[in-house]
Amino acid sequence: IIYFRLKPHEEERVQPIHTMHDHAYRIQSLAFSPRDKYLAVGCNDGALAIYDVKDQYKNLHFKTTSNSSNVINMDWTDDEKYLLYTGENKQVFVAKMPSFEHLSDKEKENIHNWSTFTSLTHKEVLGIWNKFAEKTDIVTIDGNEYSGVIAAGDEQGLIKLFRFPSEKRGAHFKKYVGHCSRIGNVCFLHDKSRLITIGTDDRTILQWNFLSETDSIALVDARQLSTAASSFRLGTNDMMNADAMDGTIEDAQLLETAQQAGTYLDSDSEDSDSDLSGAEIDSDIEKEKQISYDRTLYREDYQ
Repeated sequence: IIYFRLKPHEEERVQPIHTMHDHAYRIQSLAFSPRDKYLAVGCNDGALAIYDVKDQYKNLHFKTTSNSSNVINMDWTDDEKYLLYTGENKQVFVAKMPSFEHLSDKEKENIHNWSTFTSLTHKEVLGIWNKFAEKTDIVTIDGNEYSGVIAAGDEQGLIKLFRFPSEKRGAHFKKYVGHCSRIGNVCFLHDKSRLITIGTDDRTILQWNFLSETDSIALVDARQLSTAASSFRLGTNDMMNADAMDGTIEDAQLLETAQQAGTYLDSDSEDSDSDLSGAEIDSDIEKEKQISYDRTLYREDYQ
């Protein structure tokens, strides 16, 4: 469903300008190209579709990739000529538009003009990966080239800020508490003024002010979904109340609780969560000793 761009403090319910129903499975990711020429749609069955926005959203390509069962990240180049997409198995594909011809690994290395950085595989965001292991607890990122910051969400519910670019593994970062479950998504607004973070099991959407003077964020708004974001889907025959479709309620107590949690966990280092420098952290174990994770206990923890 395509809507007009929302205006600040919009009170009237907006109507869709276009509706498509080409997919049998849940849509996992959406990405407009920088000049709004194309819309890329990725599904959790591995299907990937490209729509021509200027031609009434004509479906240019619809195929099931060999990538994985889930297309989770998509990034366009600023000239709209290439689309990068990855899946749960971390395999990276780059397709040329509009032919959808896939580039070889060598050809991929020559593409540098990415408009967005949501894939964990870009060389500009390698700093989010552990220094001594081929793994990371980070599950979602949004690299903001304009502001020089990478926002990241991890498995423990922490929001982390890295410098952009960050091409060396094990980069220092600032971390913030707000969610009590795995982060589902992080995204800067189009004007880069705020960061939106979405939790999974905590059913919470947080809004943070981005403070460019200090490369930090401050919590300003908290809303709670009536259902978990990770399972929010409608079947073709399902009906839902209009208020439930909006899906959020203002919760002043929730915001106050999140703000009182401290949000920013400071340390002796200006840029890192650790009081050791990057050179002094010799192992993942040493690094983890510098991090304190707090998580709400659920019934499943005792089973």
